[in-house]
Amino acid sequence: FNPSHVENGRRMAAAAGLSNAHFHELAFEDVAEAPRGDIPQFDFIVAHGIWSWVSPATREQMMRIVRRYLAPGGLFYNSYNCLPGWASLLPVQKFMREYARVHPGGSAETTAAAIAMVRELIKAEAPFFTANPAVAARLDSTANMDAKYLAHEYLNGHWDPTTFGQVADVMAESKCGYIGSATLIENIDAVAVPPATIKVLQGVTDARMREMIRDFGA
Repeated sequence: FNPSHVENGRRMAAAAGLSNAHFHELAFEDVAEAPRGDIPQFDFIVAHGIWSWVSPATREQMMRIVRRYLAPGGLFYNSYNCLPGWASLLPVQKFMREYARVHPGGSAETTAAAIAMVRELIKAEAPFFTANPAVAARLDSTANMDAKYLAHEYLNGHWDPTTFGQVADVMAESKCGYIGSATLIENIDAVAVPPATIKVLQGVTDARMREMIRDFGA
């Protein structure tokens, strides 16, 4: 799918003198359906920036890989756009995809133009944006981001932010239980959660419910 990524990984490994790093250009389906013994089990499987941007069928292939190749006691790292944090961006992303349909062209240029149009609506104080100030803050944070990354984020046809509970359900089917955020500080209520939300958490012992409350309060 992206041989330049594979080549870059190999160059970096060679420069670091690593002989035990291996890079393969394979589709998820290729890995999920590989003959037994062709691919070993792993202590760590990492899926960064994939889950929220691929089809349900591809997510199922990802979980088949986890079920087949994650060693007992291994860790699966899965990053995704989580609700409710991304909720206010849902209609904005749909708008940007519609803008791209009406103004076809290079994805990076189209994304920049779509963002500019959203900024015009913000400047015009369209009621949705005055009621959802997080949108403007989110767009401000993208000012120095690579345009190709923004196209991946906002023009993707399968863009699907999900709740923690939805992801937990899918992970549980593959016998993966939640142990915490990979961003370590996010696991410490005293610094990651507002004091008022910490009060709501008091007495809540269910780990899944605690995490969903934290997502509303963080």
